[in-house]
Amino acid sequence: MSNQAKHRQVDKLKPLKIIILIVAIVVVLAAGAYLGVGLGYFRTHFLPRTTVDSVPVGTQSADHALDTVEHGIGAYQLEVKGAAGLDFTIQASQISLRYDNPAGFDQALAAQDLWQWPLALLGISHPQIADGKVSYDQTGLNQLVSGMDFMNPQKMVAPADATVAFDAASGQYVIKPEQYGTALDADQTLSLIDQAVSQSQTSLDLASAGVYQLPQIHADDPSLLSRISLFNKYVPFSVTYQLGDKQVVLDGNTTINWVNTNKKPKHQILNQVELRDWVAAFAKKYDTVGAKRTFTNAKGKSQTVSGGTYGYKLNQAKEVKAINSAYKKHSGVVRAPYWTRKAANYNADGGADWGDTYVEVDISAQHLWYFVDGQVKLQTDVDTGLPAAGRATPTGVYYVYYKQSPATLTGRMVNGKPLYVSQVQYWMPFTDDGCGLHDASWQPVFGGDWYLSNGSHGCVNMPPAKAKQLYGIIKTGCPVIVHK
Repeated sequence: MSNQAKHRQVDKLKPLKIIILIVAIVVVLAAGAYLGVGLGYFRTHFLPRTTVDSVPVGTQSADHALDTVEHGIGAYQLEVKGAAGLDFTIQASQISLRYDNPAGFDQALAAQDLWQWPLALLGISHPQIADGKVSYDQTGLNQLVSGMDFMNPQKMVAPADATVAFDAASGQYVIKPEQYGTALDADQTLSLIDQAVSQSQTSLDLASAGVYQLPQIHADDPSLLSRISLFNKYVPFSVTYQLGDKQVVLDGNTTINWVNTNKKPKHQILNQVELRDWVAAFAKKYDTVGAKRTFTNAKGKSQTVSGGTYGYKLNQAKEVKAINSAYKKHSGVVRAPYWTRKAANYNADGGADWGDTYVEVDISAQHLWYFVDGQVKLQTDVDTGLPAAGRATPTGVYYVYYKQSPATLTGRMVNGKPLYVSQVQYWMPFTDDGCGLHDASWQPVFGGDWYLSNGSHGCVNMPPAKAKQLYGIIKTGCPVIVHK
């Protein structure tokens, strides 16, 4: 080979040697850097992106990391969300949250894989140290949560199933959606919150965790949808009862429970047992015959009286028939109930329903007043029944059945003979068993204590002149209030 050729070959090798040299230098430098950083810096510092119990401590020394974790724990809070807008936060200070393993940071630092630092730096790895040395007052946490209103069973709202309901505004039945309420499993709730704190969670959704009681029937339930169609076809009607200044409405809210759904649609009728029971309950509540009534007596004092035959009494059979008729016609009516007996005016508050014209007999005072349009027209002392078995004048609100002049009063039969036979001029009976207002010419004294030993057999004995006067002005049907 000529010298010139040799020179050309050497010239070609020079760039390759330079590249190899550069690569070697780079490798040496990289190896040095890798070893230097790994053996030097990360022997005393945590790898990048390292977390201790979820607290970031990457590139920090053990002491620095300890401060960071302790500060992070002191600022810890758990946000809890639940039903019905329930939101509350548990602070670290409320449960004495603290870090109990300061020495653990040196141990964790010594145990880390130094050679992983490039991967951690590039985000390829995320070293985690689950130290598990965080502690808190578990009893205090349970007491804190248990003392909150939403954990009080008396304040929990139970879930409600979707149901068919009557909408008065539209006059139609609609599906009332299910309600989820706020009733929850207290033990499960405490356990979940305790677990969240122990795992350093910062949020907890109780609704998603399944601690709440749930409704069983939802608005899309097929049985509800079929009932809606049925009820809207057969039930819509209403009866609005006028009771004085009060109204009581019977409509689909009540009758929704009366439909016989076990029959074919064309045979649908109201359940008559349910209907009669409702009417009977209505009568019991709103009849005033025999009911307790409070009024201001002749002496201006509050007086309560009960019993008697005067007042409002529902005609239950006629009312049942009328409701069935309204149901079949799908009508809406406003009317008074069908009464078999009526009073002067209906008092929905349990007060006097006999108006301003009436007789008042006060047994304790042995006195009678006759009011006309609220004014005393007549008054007199009287003798009422002897306060003994079978002879006392009954208390209550009655009315004058009829008037008769003259009249023969005959007592009950004893051993085949009437207990008494008395002739009177002015007879105004007010009870079914023969008690009434009448003159008593045989009584030498009226008023005072005379009745205690010489009282009647239940009637209200009046001085003849007063009985005559009353007889002349009182009308049949006039209320008679007798009280003690």
